[in-house]
Amino acid sequence: MTTEVHVELMSLDPNATGVLTGLGLLARRGAIRLTYRMLPIPAVLQTGPVHLRDKYDSCMRLLINGQRRAFIDFHDSWEIDEPGHDACDVYFKRSLALARLPASRHGKMRPLGLVNEVRSDGFDAFEFGRTLRLQRPLGFRVRELTRLALRLAGSWIDRGPRTTMSMLASPPEPEKSPRVLFMAALWDPARIAQSSPELV
Repeated sequence: MTTEVHVELMSLDPNATGVLTGLGLLARRGAIRLTYRMLPIPAVLQTGPVHLRDKYDSCMRLLINGQRRAFIDFHDSWEIDEPGHDACDVYFKRSLALARLPASRHGKMRPLGLVNEVRSDGFDAFEFGRTLRLQRPLGFRVRELTRLALRLAGSWIDRGPRTTMSMLASPPEPEKSPRVLFMAALWDPARIAQSSPELV
């Protein structure tokens, strides 16, 4: 029996591409049947820490076989989405800090692990479909589809930024010493100072 996976998300957050690409690969192999629903993005919250006011942009919900619910939180903060937590069976969190959460919340929590922006090699019908169904004005969707097509065309002629599966993997070279490369983003200190005293 094929596993049915229904995904609900609001935006094309680059942090979500690893999960979405993986689901697309499973669907193309016939391991799962994948469906999507793009939700409208709610208004930015007017209260609370600045770094959490757009948090709904950075999450997705999965319904597996119509029964099990997973919530995936890509937001780069330790805080969780409490309604999302209450409505799911398992909650995957990018910046999981169990020590900061009440013990009653621990049972469903799982670390999301490394988050990389990564896309399928070649054309990905699921990626185009998500972009086409974005709950945004037509002009926005046309611009996003154009960017997607240009990035894809650029990758075919080995030009332009499109991080794909083949770019992030290579065969091992046993004769060389192992190396680890860490890449980190920088935050604007002025933005952090306005968000929350805990982040300064």
